[in-house]
Amino acid sequence: MLEKYGPEDNLTDVIAASNLPGSGVITINFTVDNKVNGSDGCNTYLGTYSQDKCNVSVANLQTTLILCTDQDVMTQATAYTQILEDVRTFRTSNNRLCLCTDDGRELHYRKE
Repeated sequence: MLEKYGPEDNLTDVIAASNLPGSGVITINFTVDNKVNGSDGCNTYLGTYSQDKCNVSVANLQTTLILCTDQDVMTQATAYTQILEDVRTFRTSNNRLCLCTDDGRELHYRKE
């Protein structure tokens, strides 16, 4: 589950709304057959990934097209997928995952 995202020197806490669709809960799952899927807080997404040591990239992202009623959650979902598409490296520590872009944006997850 995503906890924070954005520029590494100014991370934003994920907002979660109670109305559905668009709970604001953002998730990611990696499968052994190089597929990635989850929720961007508004929509579900799927794509592919490749990994070599600590390098990772996500490609071919496709999302459902549900319009969130909460504009802040929709804005957050868009920001999330934009960062996810630019991810190049990752690191892990204490059941936490950080996906990082070359320009200093990060996605911070905790294991559920």
